[in-house]
Amino acid sequence: MGDGPTLTFLGGAGTVTGSKYLVRAGGRQVLLDCGRWLAGFSRAPERVWMVHGEPPAARALAAAITERFGWRADVAVDHARVSLGADR
Repeated sequence: MGDGPTLTFLGGAGTVTGSKYLVRAGGRQVLLDCGRWLAGFSRAPERVWMVHGEPPAARALAAAITERFGWRADVAVDHARVSLGADR
């Protein structure tokens, strides 16, 4: 495998809860935890992306997360590109 971007499957493949993915690119990395993640953070994430469900349900969940936890939660848009860098 070269030095290009990588995606690592960390567990839960083929299940509804517990799937995690590690994305590495350009010297940076991000962990995508698609399982029972709300209870798993020791500190608040900088941003939460809703990437599943119908848009109205995803928007409602994002709003509930923001209201309940005070976290920035957004609904991902197909083919949108966001910066993972410090200057986001």
